Amino acid sequence: MSFTQLALGAEVDVPVLNGTEKVKIPAGSQPHQVIRLRGKGMPRLRERGSGDACYRLLLEVPQKLTAKQREALEAFETASKEQRGPLASAFIERMKKLLG
Repeated sequence: MSFTQLALGAEVDVPVLNGTEKVKIPAGSQPHQVIRLRGKGMPRLRERGSGDACYRLLLEVPQKLTAKQREALEAFETASKEQRGPLASAFIERMKKLLG
């Protein structure tokens, strides 16, 4: 998945046993988060129904950027300097306690 798909949310087609299924990726999803489709997995042994199909979200970072893409990402970085994510904030708080 691309950064923008994880950040803004998206609807993507994923393979399931009987073809494909649309999955809604919520805005703000994180890499390695698991999305579950209930009842779309393997048939259960000695029971009725099917199990769940689970998909792990992987972030794909482009290896080459155009000048326009680079400029847009740099503008995003500048605009979000003050706002930290939960992992960075927790790390900074732990360091303050350790050093303070």
